[in-house]
Amino acid sequence: MGLSFVIFFQVFTQIIHLISYRIWGRFSEKHTTKAILSISMPLFAIALFLWTFTTLPDTHFLTIPLLFVIHTLMGISLSGINLGASTIGLKLAPQEKATSYIASASLVNSIAAGIAPIIGGLFADFFSSRSLSFQVAWKDPVNNLVVNTFHLQHWDFFFILALIFVLYSMHLLTKVEEHGTATRKERNEQFMAEIRREMVNLSTLAGIRAMTKFPVLLARKMKGKKDQPKS
Repeated sequence: MGLSFVIFFQVFTQIIHLISYRIWGRFSEKHTTKAILSISMPLFAIALFLWTFTTLPDTHFLTIPLLFVIHTLMGISLSGINLGASTIGLKLAPQEKATSYIASASLVNSIAAGIAPIIGGLFADFFSSRSLSFQVAWKDPVNNLVVNTFHLQHWDFFFILALIFVLYSMHLLTKVEEHGTATRKERNEQFMAEIRREMVNLSTLAGIRAMTKFPVLLARKMKGKKDQPKS
């Protein structure tokens, strides 16, 4: 795809990312940080897995719709992961050793963030000339049909590796103890309610109302000042 497509999807992801911060912020007021990560991390894992279906083995008519779904999930999930990862360390740090605890967590995160691109690049280069596919074949006296149900090549292996790390991180998250009483069902229902509320705010009618509310209030205020009698 051309550079314009790449830039468009990057901007689209950032817009979803910014909108999602507001949703996660409201959600965090009623639930724990661990609850945020328990929802955002599976969404990110789904997005990584969907990348492998954008080419089977080449682009297809569902590639563009899949890219919209993937970038939407990534925008929502990454905002939740960033918010959760940045606050859970602060909440779980012991009061007596908070400084050393946070410093150690930041050091580990920085080392992992520096090593990961190197390992990922070497991994992608190694699999640049390798592929793995699963096919469903149908053969009769007239036709011979072969359908690629699952196909991994080059960067697909990179996404699968990232998916494995995310799944393992989700396993480690279950061992983290944080106070909270909400069940998984309650967390999911609350999160969907926040999304519906935000979508209503982005609708045409609500958007026009929000745009006109401030100018109307400002005009009323200025009119009230003019009507006040001079002392």
